[in-house]
Amino acid sequence: MGHTAEAAALIDPLTTPPADRANWNIQAARAEIDLLRRNTGAAAERRWRQIYAAFPVVIIRGGFAFEIAPRAVEASLWAGRPGDALQEVRRALALFKGADLTIFAGRLLAAGMWACADLAEQARARRDRQAAADAADAADGLATWVGQMGGAPFTDHRYVATIPAVAA
Repeated sequence: MGHTAEAAALIDPLTTPPADRANWNIQAARAEIDLLRRNTGAAAERRWRQIYAAFPVVIIRGGFAFEIAPRAVEASLWAGRPGDALQEVRRALALFKGADLTIFAGRLLAAGMWACADLAEQARARRDRQAAADAADAADGLATWVGQMGGAPFTDHRYVATIPAVAA
């Protein structure tokens, strides 16, 4: 809502200890605030790495794939690391075993396409045709995944109000 400084004033003191099982959700909020208050995602990306290092087994369960992974991917993108972002998208998408929860995958897929676009742009700047083709193939892979899931991530659903915005 634009009150980033006020949110930071509340969260910053709570996030001085390193990430652990008891405070990971507060650390995740701090990573999001770090992303919002800086021109780069470097601070947010470092915090995500700390969160993952604290307990990688816990992070891959439950709502990780649709709640936390998109934020971590976006931090990597803002930090200028689209390859890492795409790798994280693929890891998170692998957690979706059926179409039932894919209604929550839209933000993750949008971030994945952003990563593919950044990779293609970098490849074109280097005149690296193979890397540009790899980026296009990665984007096609994400589109294929959506098709295999019946398009659910971008189909309006009464429980996910953000789908139209992410689809746009």
